[in-house]
Amino acid sequence: MPVDEVERAWQEVIDGEELGLAERRLAGDREPHTARPGLLALLWAGRLTTDLAAGPHRTFVRPAESE
Repeated sequence: MPVDEVERAWQEVIDGEELGLAERRLAGDREPHTARPGLLALLWAGRLTTDLAAGPHRTFVRPAESE
């Protein structure tokens, strides 16, 4: 995963945004799934958090709390 794509996702993610909406917005003119790797990299790194149990329409991306 290119670091610049991950950092772009980090800079542009909106607190409380649905994950699917974030994918579509970050992808721009590309297919929405092209933005998914950057968002998932942030989730895996613990920089973002989300409630995946809430279902696809209620899944919100939130910046992780500072330690």
